Amino acid sequence: MSKIYDVLHSSRQVRKAEVKDIPGVLSVLEQNLIANRKIQNHEILEQTGFLINSFSYDDAKSAITDEDNFIFVVSTENNDEIIGYAIGCDVNKLSPIFQKELSSISSEIKDIIPLEKILYLRHIAKKADKNYVGQGLFLQLLDYSKRENYKYIICVIAEKPIQNKASKKFHEKNGFFCAGFYQDGNKMSGVYLRKI
Repeated sequence: MSKIYDVLHSSRQVRKAEVKDIPGVLSVLEQNLIANRKIQNHEILEQTGFLINSFSYDDAKSAITDEDNFIFVVSTENNDEIIGYAIGCDVNKLSPIFQKELSSISSEIKDIIPLEKILYLRHIAKKADKNYVGQGLFLQLLDYSKRENYKYIICVIAEKPIQNKASKKFHEKNGFFCAGFYQDGNKMSGVYLRKI
């Protein structure tokens, strides 16, 4: 299995994102946004995963050029075709209101937010027809996080009205645990934490 996997994916690489990658990143983002998915069956959405929040070309450009506060990696294949991306930022780049809301989730999060360097993992996304992309992206993001002296990674995963089971499974497999829940109107999300 390993040899077959290596041959099939030998043309792939994960690297830091560049400005020239933004159109490809936005294409992957658009494919994964729940608002754009043509699937009516919630069970299929839950099993395959989805993204809720978008970002613009300018947002992506700012993240790519701000290497002090953002980690932005892409997975490429063949002629540098973007097949996936992961983006995270220092928790301190989040709005003060959202930081306060995260702190109120649990005593564990409250204790680490003011003291530790924490990466907020905003997205991991891949093209629907590509397999084994997310793991490579996460491992590279984790490697960069260690080099930048982050101590924790935190992320938010949809629970209600639609549960992102695919994302929960992926993050739990990669050492995250649910530290509590975040309520925003009729929407609820799990807040997941991983020590680096």
